[in-house]
Amino acid sequence: MGAKATLKDIARATNFSTATVSLALSGKKTRVSAATKEKIITAARELNYRPNYIAQSLVTSRTMTLGMVLPNFNDQIFTRFAAGMETYARVQGYSILFCNSDDRIDTCISQIKVLCSRGVDGMAIIPPAMINETDSLKDFTDTLNETAVPYILVDRAVHDLYHDYVATDNIHGGFLAGEYLLSLGHRRIGAIAGPMTEYGTIKRLAGLKEAFRQKGLEFDESLLVCSDYTFEGGCRAAAQLLPKNVTAIFAFNDLMAIGAYKAAGKAGYRIPDDISVIGFDDNPVSKLVYPALTTISQPSQTIGSRACEILLERIKDPERKNCDYFFSPSLVIRKSTRAIEADQ
Repeated sequence: MGAKATLKDIARATNFSTATVSLALSGKKTRVSAATKEKIITAARELNYRPNYIAQSLVTSRTMTLGMVLPNFNDQIFTRFAAGMETYARVQGYSILFCNSDDRIDTCISQIKVLCSRGVDGMAIIPPAMINETDSLKDFTDTLNETAVPYILVDRAVHDLYHDYVATDNIHGGFLAGEYLLSLGHRRIGAIAGPMTEYGTIKRLAGLKEAFRQKGLEFDESLLVCSDYTFEGGCRAAAQLLPKNVTAIFAFNDLMAIGAYKAAGKAGYRIPDDISVIGFDDNPVSKLVYPALTTISQPSQTIGSRACEILLERIKDPERKNCDYFFSPSLVIRKSTRAIEADQ
């Protein structure tokens, strides 16, 4: 393998100065003409030139690298957030370092510090589900308040941390699920929620209750079970709800909904003949289970893309006002729900 091409090599090949070559390859608006830039870029491609980002960062104070901390790599809803962010970042000339917190606050804090030490230009963070109900919350907020690296929170909000934030409109999502089940005649609707301090749980439950209120009804709080957004948690929670004669279950994510499938099958229930189940997220696996899961779809890749866009805006203008951005979810009707007599 030959020596790596340099700016000087491109300058010799094109008869332009290294300064002109550097400007043409910077990706920024410069005084270099379009014809000159095209000639330089063609030569760089022919010479298989690869920019030295470390050297560039010494001059620009930018590494053209972003970081993203995910709760886990197993739930495909998080990887879809990541895919949306990576696609947008790549088009803008950025690479991304992805980290897994295992949904642990201490690990999340550690990963944030690692990203900062690696010199990322900005970070997108999906906090752990339990972030708002542990003694480590202050350590988490202190870590972010003390960092000079721009960041954005995605999907999960954090108490007392006011910063750029992007997520689904969880209230509307909860409302859509409740409205649909009520329209099918269900009244004894069990809810499998996440931790009660978690933003998505609070908002999805509020939306569910609003659907009841608009029907002149009241949600039965005894039919609410809090869990942890996992398959196993959904299975345990559904096992608690089934003896209470619920006719439908609204799980606050698809993994818990699929866990409810297992509990229902173990108890001898058929879906949807004996009990209807609706999830939240439109995780790709929701189409693969039998029967296919009715769910609330959130535009995960769009959210990831928008998160990256906002983060890059923050990097360019650190003093801009913090904002929240919400995307509308939609109801996806499949085979896990059915109509019943309203008085059942």
